[in-house]
Amino acid sequence: MPTTSSFNVVQNASKKPTMVDTPSMNLAPPRPSPLDEFASLGQEMMKHCLKPNADPRSPSQISSISRVPSDKSLKFKLDACIKCFEDVDRERNMLRSAAIDKICEILKACQIVTVSEIYKAGSLKKGTSIATSDVDLILVSEDLPTTQQWTWMPKLLILLEGVLRLSRLPISNMSMTRFSLQFVTDDDVHVDLLPTSAELWKMSLDERQHKRKSADPKEHPYWSASFAKDSCYRMKKLTESAPLTGLIRLVKRWRMAVPWDAGCTPHKYCLEILMIYSWRCAEGNIEEAFTKFWNLCAAPANLSITVTDQPISKTAPVVLDCVDPTNNLASQFKWYQLEKHAALISKKPELFFSVFYSPKKEEDEMATLSLN
Repeated sequence: MPTTSSFNVVQNASKKPTMVDTPSMNLAPPRPSPLDEFASLGQEMMKHCLKPNADPRSPSQISSISRVPSDKSLKFKLDACIKCFEDVDRERNMLRSAAIDKICEILKACQIVTVSEIYKAGSLKKGTSIATSDVDLILVSEDLPTTQQWTWMPKLLILLEGVLRLSRLPISNMSMTRFSLQFVTDDDVHVDLLPTSAELWKMSLDERQHKRKSADPKEHPYWSASFAKDSCYRMKKLTESAPLTGLIRLVKRWRMAVPWDAGCTPHKYCLEILMIYSWRCAEGNIEEAFTKFWNLCAAPANLSITVTDQPISKTAPVVLDCVDPTNNLASQFKWYQLEKHAALISKKPELFFSVFYSPKKEEDEMATLSLN
């Protein structure tokens, strides 16, 4: 297994060829360059990327790209798919930012608790968000205790729900988990609001990790919000390469496009860690990283992955959180369906791209491969 210590991968940027002015009457029609062909494919795919008046979160919406030519290399296909989604994600992130700013203003002005900070976390902060990504907001308050969160968190979430309803912001579908308030804006931005104690928030990572180990195990699930800033910072450092963030976004889109059995939807953070590890193993080669990722997913019984120097003492499959080594991301979903998909994609990478243009065709091809 390759070392998990950090290192830099250097890639040579491809240069666009220059053209020399020549009398056009003596020239045959110029052949399109690879860059022109790439741009043409990206534009063709973009035409089918978003359907008018469709829910951008639905699998049918995600699965609406025209077919990637089968005669192209794996690198070409990956680059084309990554490129074609860039504008969609960029536009969506702008809409999200405007909607979230309004919500933050309302929450900062509320009188229920003293709000020290509202931190925009998750994939939006890490730079790996896609058009359908949720937005995580960490509400930091000096008034919140550091223990027995299960006693005061439900009451706080109910009060925060009341504040948002009274604000008359265009939000809907409010619901609560044990540690967050979830809702949707009129721009279809899905928000998770997670309160945490300022005392925990201000601790160093080492102090927080040490305190968590000595805390009541019942409190452990409530601590994730306090690790958000450290997690975003580390993941941002680990995903500085543009092709790597493109791969992560692409796998997230694939995850959204595939129908999953109950409890089988892969944890997004787990997939991010696996792709970062694969990228390191491949030393920045996009094709090799893609192949390595699916080989890892196809053999969960052998998974023992960390992108930090933390020792691993758990039973496989193990994919450790990069800031909280007690959090095994691989234990948070059932692997059998992802394992099956990964085994088939490892044999035939075209199946990965097919979910973006023809889910029915993918099901037929997967069934055929399963029989062989």
